[in-house]
Amino acid sequence: MRYMEAKTQRSELTRTAIVGAALELATEKGLEALTLQAVADRIGFSKSGVFSRVGAREALQSAVIEEFGRRFLADVFVPAMARPRGLPRLEAIVRGWFARLQDAQAHAGCLFSAGAFELANREGPLRDLLAGEISRWRTALRRTVQQAIETGELKADTDAEGSFEFRVG
Repeated sequence: MRYMEAKTQRSELTRTAIVGAALELATEKGLEALTLQAVADRIGFSKSGVFSRVGAREALQSAVIEEFGRRFLADVFVPAMARPRGLPRLEAIVRGWFARLQDAQAHAGCLFSAGAFELANREGPLRDLLAGEISRWRTALRRTVQQAIETGELKADTDAEGSFEFRVG
C-alpha cells in the first residue's frame, strides 16, 4: 500500500514539475510554441515521459492555462480577501495585479493577455478555457468594484461592467 502511495505522490510531483516548466516556456514564448518535446528538453525527460503524465499537446496547454489561473488567484485575490470589502480590497487586488504584471514582464509575460492575442482567431476548447479563466477574473473584479459602490467608496454611477474590458477575440 505504501509503495502505491509513494508512486502516486512521485507521479504527481513529476506532473507538477512538467506543468511548471511548460508554464515558464509558455510565458516566455507563447502557448503556440509549447510542445511536448520543448518541455521534455527543458526538464530532461523524454517526449513520451511528458506525454504519459500530461497527455497530448492541447492537454499540456490546458494544464498550463489552468495553472496560470491558479497562481494568479493565489497571488492576486487570496491576499486581497484579507482586506475589508470595498475600496481597500479593490486597491489590494489592483496592486497585486500590477505587481504580478511587473514580475511577469521582468521574467516573460502575462499568459492571459498573450494567450488572448494568440488564440483570438482560433476556435476550440483551448480558447474557450482561456476565455473562461479571463471571464472568471473579470467577474471577480467587477464584483469587487460593485462592493466598493455599495459601501459608498466609489460613485453610484461607476460602470462596474465596463470598467475592465479584456476578452479573447
